[in-house]
Amino acid sequence: MPAKLLVGNLPPDTTESDIKNLFLEVGAEIEVLSIDGESDKLVATVQLDMEQSTAQVLADRSRRRMFRGRELTVYAPRFMK
Repeated sequence: MPAKLLVGNLPPDTTESDIKNLFLEVGAEIEVLSIDGESDKLVATVQLDMEQSTAQVLADRSRRRMFRGRELTVYAPRFMK
């Protein structure tokens, strides 16, 4: 079953391609499901073709990563449709 991650504190000009490239840097291919939020802070919902436990490890490794001068927040919610 695919797992999902929430990636927060993204700059307002972040594109789907930017998010995909962020995860490619750590060796994960993702599908961006949505990019939402206020104009100064966006949150992306991404889907990965991996088990939830593996997605949690990826989230832990990606948390607090810097992107365009911002510290990202990355969460792997256990129950998200």
